Amino acid sequence: GFEEGKVYSFPLFEKIGNRFKECYFEGKDVKNVTISEVETHFWRIVEHREREVEVLYGNDLDTSVYGTGFPSDPSSSEIAESPWNLNNIARVPGSMLACLKDNILGVIVPWMYFGMMFSAFCWHNEDHHMYSIAYHHFGAPKTWYGVAGSYAPLFESVMKSIMPSVFETYPDLLYQLAVMISPRILIQKGIPVHRAHQMPGE
Repeated sequence: GFEEGKVYSFPLFEKIGNRFKECYFEGKDVKNVTISEVETHFWRIVEHREREVEVLYGNDLDTSVYGTGFPSDPSSSEIAESPWNLNNIARVPGSMLACLKDNILGVIVPWMYFGMMFSAFCWHNEDHHMYSIAYHHFGAPKTWYGVAGSYAPLFESVMKSIMPSVFETYPDLLYQLAVMISPRILIQKGIPVHRAHQMPGE
């Protein structure tokens, strides 16, 4: 689960993340560790619980306080006025979100996240079933998994069949960040799982 942690500067967080990766892959040059290796180790930990792993994850950082990493001054860069600039995307003409007057965090005002190897989000539905957009500023590649909306009923049915008592207690479980099941199991149950590796700068 998630717990409140300490306050870290970015350089310290990066140092801790790099050290964790070096310790985990002890004896191997971490520059040569592939995305596939990290992915294999991650799902092995989730499925078999061979070892306990604790990682740090900085989530839901208010970019109106910390910044988005995108320019906002039009004189500084042409990107400042781009509709794909995360400072602008919610207010682009024609966007449904442009009708909202309040600066809702995580909807109008982007959130910033900091992760390290093995930090992850559980399977979940996005708030209000909206789409999500993410920009990867720097670091190691990030792996995303998704299930098409047309498979949502089957996805929920499979999840309920795997953990019926949990869903009985928490019927809105897929709106919380609490369910981690290997894509392998979903695929075995007939649910296509899409995967993408997001590189820095994408």
